[in-house]
Amino acid sequence: MRNLHTCGGFFDVPRVQKRLGELDAEMARETFWNNREQAQKLIDEAGSLRKKIEPLLAAEKQMADFRVMVELAEAEPEAEQLKHQQELDRDFAKFSKALDALELAVLLGSPHDKNNCISRLGD
Repeated sequence: MRNLHTCGGFFDVPRVQKRLGELDAEMARETFWNNREQAQKLIDEAGSLRKKIEPLLAAEKQMADFRVMVELAEAEPEAEQLKHQQELDRDFAKFSKALDALELAVLLGSPHDKNNCISRLGD
């Protein structure tokens, strides 16, 4: 199983959660809006981090759900287990594709990755 807390080493979820906690605390301060420009930067940073972390946390929850479904399927009579196994295989294949796409999005998630690239090979 992949470690979703680091998303293949590309994203450190605990570090981001810590930073979000810091930002939330800062935004809750009474003096937060005294400097509107700085306040907007912090709001933008928090929004950007949430946008990145929420899909990872959702994927982690789905992995936990898969574990529960496997346990429940194992408790079923043998005839029902095959049906559940096929359903789990199908759902997990979809999840795996979605996780691969998420990992790619995280890998290519820097601000400059949306820009075009022109490369010239040899002369």
